[in-house]
Amino acid sequence: MRKISVLKQIFKDHPGSWDHDDVRPDLRSAIRRMLACGTGELGKATYASLSGEELDIPYTCKGPACSSCAQRTILDWQLGLLSEFPNIPYAGVMFTMPSALWLIFKENRHLVYELSSFAANTLQEWADRQHGARVQIFTVTHTFGASLNFNPHVHLVVSSVGLDRSGNELVWNVRWCSKAIEDALARLWRDSIVNYLLHALDLGQISTTKSQSELRELLEYHRDLWFKVGARQISSLDAVTKYISRYLRRLPIAEYKISSYDGERVQFWFIDKKTEKRVIQDCSAREFIDLLIGQLPDRYRHGVRYYGLLAPRSKGREFEVFLACLGKRRRPRPRRTPWRTLIWIKYRRDPLRASNGEIMKKVRCWVPGTREVASG
Repeated sequence: MRKISVLKQIFKDHPGSWDHDDVRPDLRSAIRRMLACGTGELGKATYASLSGEELDIPYTCKGPACSSCAQRTILDWQLGLLSEFPNIPYAGVMFTMPSALWLIFKENRHLVYELSSFAANTLQEWADRQHGARVQIFTVTHTFGASLNFNPHVHLVVSSVGLDRSGNELVWNVRWCSKAIEDALARLWRDSIVNYLLHALDLGQISTTKSQSELRELLEYHRDLWFKVGARQISSLDAVTKYISRYLRRLPIAEYKISSYDGERVQFWFIDKKTEKRVIQDCSAREFIDLLIGQLPDRYRHGVRYYGLLAPRSKGREFEVFLACLGKRRRPRPRRTPWRTLIWIKYRRDPLRASNGEIMKKVRCWVPGTREVASG
């Protein structure tokens, strides 16, 4: 029998901390499925070899609360990305904001979903203004820092090659990685965020403990503050997948960072980016669960969003021209990678190989609420 992970054990031991009406229904459902993942409660498939050896494979939850399912989804996304995008220079960019604004987004979660649009528009506006270019952009929005605090920020990958305004010529050497460019992007990003929040305030879409006048004063004060933007060059598409996958569809904390759990209290560690030292944080299991579930995305929210040449309305036209100018053609997106192949890529083992070396075949399957069905 597989050993239950520490994260699952914490949720299993303290259902009263997450299974109540104050937690989003889709999130409670995701946690229930995560606890049932790999146990057979969600169903199973039975595989057998010619010699009679059998193996039951439990169905997985494929949800955002499950670290193992998220890992397999990321591997599948990486394979699709490598087949579809050109192997040209890219840059990784991160947009952040002062900590005084974090609480506004935490208390008004619906505002977080527009951050990626403002970040992508900032990059596209700069590329158009300085180079007359339309570039490839895709984004991942993050809401957590190393200490599991609510820290909304956006990670982006943007190409250093674009398509000019005529839509017929390539623009090379679109620069992103210099202090002057980062400062210019930070000013554009700051103005976008402050104007966005002021507009949302005027429309009555922000609810906080502060009065409207206090909140407006706070936002106006931030018009002159520094919003950090960082950029670094990424030399290849393979490096792009490794960079962005660090932030895609994963839980806010890796299980190996949980140093102890005694049933009531949890200790975990993180690296403080200012001191570059390891910090150990101790909290109750309830506090730990509150930190985690506040970071999980809503159902049907895309982990990656695409803009510029990769925007859905542009991908069938400008992006095809862009590839043609590069002398490349878009290859068909590969079919979804079988779970057996993903396990081999990750763990270098074949789950369907019997002890005598035979490959087992699926013979029957079962899901809750149905009778067991034999495979043809």
